[in-house]
Amino acid sequence: MKYIVLLFCSLFVVSCATGPNQFASAMNGKYGLNKYTHTSLTNLELKTKAAFIYTLLANTSELRTHQFNGEIFNEVRLSRKPTESGGYAEGVFRFEHDESGNKINGTATLVKACENMGSYNYKHPVKKPLGHFALDTLPWLELGNCREDTTTKQQRVTAYVQDIELALERIVESKQAYVLPTNFDFSESGQSETVSFYIKLLELNEFDLYSFIISGQSIKQERVKFYSSLEQGFVSTI
Repeated sequence: MKYIVLLFCSLFVVSCATGPNQFASAMNGKYGLNKYTHTSLTNLELKTKAAFIYTLLANTSELRTHQFNGEIFNEVRLSRKPTESGGYAEGVFRFEHDESGNKINGTATLVKACENMGSYNYKHPVKKPLGHFALDTLPWLELGNCREDTTTKQQRVTAYVQDIELALERIVESKQAYVLPTNFDFSESGQSETVSFYIKLLELNEFDLYSFIISGQSIKQERVKFYSSLEQGFVSTI
């Protein structure tokens, strides 16, 4: 673990964006999204959808999205403290495993290959999941990790939806409630954009998200339809 901490301290953060918030703002025009404000939360259906999307993304770990090219032993580590600019450094590490498939602690190797390496996070994936999607995840889905990234958009979408699936299956199994943070009001960068984006993706495939949340999520077959509709929505939209 000390090795990992030291590596975090040596990671260089490079951003080509003129400003991360500009990317989130551009989503509205690029994808024709609805703009939500605090008054939108008086609509029970929208509030329910927003709580579902928020909770789902807050529980979505970056696992499959850093395991391309068969590198199934890669694990992501996020810095506990923000950088001076307010974001979070991320490292991906490959661990050795014994003959039984158990991870051998102390064998971490920093992954440097473009497709799987760590990247800078403008927003914390758990504390600010909606902003994280808009500022960090969506740009990666659209453009990849770097110029040398050999993955296709389809491959990135598939891997991301697999991580979504892992998250929702855990949520359903643990019977976790879908909630929004206290004082949530759509005022932060990426909040309105992400909720509107997810709703639009599912509407493109005529998937009834509200009914799914209320009565369908506990049914495995309905969850499979959700994952399929979400993936199709991503592919046809971005």
